[in-house]
Amino acid sequence: MNRNARDSRRRSDSWFKRQIHQRPLPAWLLVAIDVLLIGICLVVFALFHHVIPRRETSTGMVSSRYANETVGEEAAYKAETFPVANESGESVDSVVQGAADAAQETIVKEPEISSEPAAEEETVEMAPEATEIVEEVTGYFGNRFPDKFTDGKVIKTGSSYQSANVNIALSKHEYEGATFYYADIYVKDIECLRTEFADGQFSRGRTEWPVDMNRRAGGVLAVNGDYYGTRTDGVVIRNGELYRDKDVTMDVCVIYWDGIMETYSAHQFRARAAMESGAYQAWHFGPRLLDDEGKPLRNFSNASLGPKNPRTVLGYFEPGHYCFVVVDGRSSTSSGLTIKELAKLMSQIGCKRAYNMDGGATSMMVIGDKVVSNPYNGGRPSSDIILIADK
Repeated sequence: MNRNARDSRRRSDSWFKRQIHQRPLPAWLLVAIDVLLIGICLVVFALFHHVIPRRETSTGMVSSRYANETVGEEAAYKAETFPVANESGESVDSVVQGAADAAQETIVKEPEISSEPAAEEETVEMAPEATEIVEEVTGYFGNRFPDKFTDGKVIKTGSSYQSANVNIALSKHEYEGATFYYADIYVKDIECLRTEFADGQFSRGRTEWPVDMNRRAGGVLAVNGDYYGTRTDGVVIRNGELYRDKDVTMDVCVIYWDGIMETYSAHQFRARAAMESGAYQAWHFGPRLLDDEGKPLRNFSNASLGPKNPRTVLGYFEPGHYCFVVVDGRSSTSSGLTIKELAKLMSQIGCKRAYNMDGGATSMMVIGDKVVSNPYNGGRPSSDIILIADK
């Protein structure tokens, strides 16, 4: 650059600086620029913190299914370690109980999900090999439900699946203006009830369609989990491994290796102690729906979840016997359920424990590679599922 050009540039720069000093920007424009810059910063933060998937690191702590000597018993040590809160709802009066009995009668087991005739059965020669497990092993329920499993064949219809390892009966019902899908589930071994992460990775912000997760994991049936990937706090125990233990603020649901399921308020739960007691799965969402007598709670830890919405629930009857419930909602044909209605429904079904998972557009039930519920707005990918596998 020659001398004349440099002198010209200096004069131009000086003129520009003088204009800035002599003609300051209007106050409204300065405020608008500040708001714009703050908005850009927030978008960038949200992008990196919530949207872009980030793989996280497990704690590395793993529980053992052989730690507990109790097989199929309601283990007393769990109640001692984590006393279940007694904050129950009021006992249902005779009028409500009568309605409950009537509703119970309407929850029939006749399959209504598929147009395929219920009697039409497709028999596959052999199922995946049934794992031979000695009866003393924690989490084996072969002798508890001997009539629920086959000798090796798979018998399935559009609404049922029976094999040497699992027994699933699916039905569709109406309750309080909402449509719900009920899966009655028996597993011979606790490892038939599994969980799966999106893309098979424990991470934040990573999602995948439940159908794809279920297919990859070899699941027969699946529902969405607690959508742990949107948070950085809480507890995440999956398939016996403690992935996250930080600032538990919501109700927690735990399934132990012996098949027992318990629900806890945030202040009752300690992840390390749960792992030492044989925790197999744990979710951090809720609320828990039933008291320790199986009656519906009236007060819940998360009041913001109260209005009618699509719902997903994990229910427990006894070790080896569980249920999935998915409620359609936010549509002209199904309103969804409030948390109180949901608690009453799970009590009427006969569950001893019941736990609310993520809902809204996330609520979804999948059989194989087919969605059987009607998710709101087509549903959305999630960070995790709960599945039943024919191991």
